[in-house]
Amino acid sequence: MWSYLLRRLLLMVPTLFGVTLVSFAVMQMAPGDPLLLQSGGEGSLAQQGETREAYLVRRRDLKLDKPLFLNLRYFQDWTDQVAQAAWFLGVPREQLPEELVRLARASDAESRARLRFLRKLDIPQFDTRWQKFAGPEADRSDPQVRAGLAALARAVSNHVQVFCENLGDHGVPVAMQLLEQAKDSRQRLGLLRALRYMVVEPFQFTFSRPPRPEEAPRVEAVWRRWWELNRKRLGPLDPERKAVLQRQLQQLLQAPDDNTRFNLLEQEFLFDVSEMGFFVQRLVSEETSLEEKALCALILKLYVPRPLKLEVNEKSTPEEIQQVIENWRLHYQLYRQRYEPSLGRRLLYLFTDTQYAHMVYRLFTFDFGRSTLRTREPVSERIWNAFVVSAPLMALSQVLIYLISVPVGVICAVKHNTWVDRTLSLVLFVLYSIPAYVAGMLLLLFFCYGDYFKWFPTGGLHSDGAEQLGTLAYWADYAWHIVLPTLCLTLFSLAALAMYSRTSMLEVLGQDYIRTARAKGLSQRKVILKHALRNALIPIITLFSNTIPAVLGGSVLIEYLFNIPGMGRLTFESIENKDYPTLMALVYINAIVVMVSILLSDILYVLVDPRISFQSRSQAA
Repeated sequence: MWSYLLRRLLLMVPTLFGVTLVSFAVMQMAPGDPLLLQSGGEGSLAQQGETREAYLVRRRDLKLDKPLFLNLRYFQDWTDQVAQAAWFLGVPREQLPEELVRLARASDAESRARLRFLRKLDIPQFDTRWQKFAGPEADRSDPQVRAGLAALARAVSNHVQVFCENLGDHGVPVAMQLLEQAKDSRQRLGLLRALRYMVVEPFQFTFSRPPRPEEAPRVEAVWRRWWELNRKRLGPLDPERKAVLQRQLQQLLQAPDDNTRFNLLEQEFLFDVSEMGFFVQRLVSEETSLEEKALCALILKLYVPRPLKLEVNEKSTPEEIQQVIENWRLHYQLYRQRYEPSLGRRLLYLFTDTQYAHMVYRLFTFDFGRSTLRTREPVSERIWNAFVVSAPLMALSQVLIYLISVPVGVICAVKHNTWVDRTLSLVLFVLYSIPAYVAGMLLLLFFCYGDYFKWFPTGGLHSDGAEQLGTLAYWADYAWHIVLPTLCLTLFSLAALAMYSRTSMLEVLGQDYIRTARAKGLSQRKVILKHALRNALIPIITLFSNTIPAVLGGSVLIEYLFNIPGMGRLTFESIENKDYPTLMALVYINAIVVMVSILLSDILYVLVDPRISFQSRSQAA
């Protein structure tokens, strides 16, 4: 027995691997980067209500900026590509159409290299559009040509930006090296913009909750740099005010929870930006505890939302550009190990720093991450909240289905070709022909809306204010709400199982050993329940393996009809909103549940029929 179970459990590993591989491949067929889609089209940022930075944070979190299965980027030379991208980013957007026209007329090696770079960006119909709107034969006095050239310039700008975003960490060392060598202000401007696209969150300004000691050097370095830039402007702090700030800081540290601490910061303890030097000094002091450092960093971030400048434009002065360059140097120094991994790590990243490896790691460690929706809820919480809604409803319906369908099927088989069999079979065929969602709409129409019977609520699982009811009243309200959904899930789904039970029982009743049992004088009850039913249950147990996945999966249509936030609805919304972490977690969990339910069916085979043993099943496997 144990060897068979161990073998089946080991077979689950390659099966799950195959499930994740197929699911991952299907999800890769979804539309691409929202910036590159048409405005207002499917997947656009405007439609998702999401900023570009939030989208990139989500993208980096899911490793969608990494290659699919094999990461060769650590072994490639990106110098030429980064230099070309920086050149296009350094050109003002209003001048980019004219630069495209100049590239069409130029024949030098540098211009040809820039055209090769643009062709590698997979801009839709680039050559055709470039010849039509920027070529020598294009009539720039034509408004349509000017509009087409402007659209092509926007496409070039967007694709260059996406190239830098996708290149990410791999392009930062090259960009920093080129920045140290750059002397032209436009080249510096382009490289700084490229770095801003490559790195989404360059600095860590605050600590995690709870704070971790390894975060301290990075947080302290940021605020030390800010204080160096602003010390002269803010000036020294009055000693009396410094003593007051020290007392207030201690009161904040003694607050019982974060909510109390935030209320004190918002209502009682109001600081000024000129006083932030005190918190910087407490933050960088070696005598300060980790909890106090985290609180000081939080206060600093509240009063100084953007401590270090990282962006420049054409109007920036040389001093401002140099300051931004120094800020990027600090970033590179803090994260040098990330950008310059050892050869051993590069070889490891070849297989592990990919989209698929990241997804498999999260699935096998059950670390599903956060949803891609704006709420950024943990995926585990979303699934659990939906499960506790669907599971009782689906479990109740499955229990009722088996309690009703199996006895009805047995009765039809025992009363074969009698009026009982014909009547029950007719009812079963009628129920089988009515889809559950059609039945749900009819039940809503007759028992919830209109001029018929307003006996039940139209949706949800509880009435408004049900939380204030007593225990019995609360569960009575719940039972009142689930009557119609349970009826739809049960009454119109049991017909198939009942007919299957009838067919299985009829086949068993025709066997020789049943006739032998009757010939021996056994009662009809004993023949049916002890000999016939036990063998007839074997095919029904095969269908039982679908019960647990059904309990977990919920019902999309019924949950939408009755406004139930369960597993079925969560699955549909995850597909609709392209919430890949939630969707992958649902696929993975369902795959595990299906395999466990099949294993459970094998165990039930042995319990129902002693002739079946694990030894024989092991040999068959």
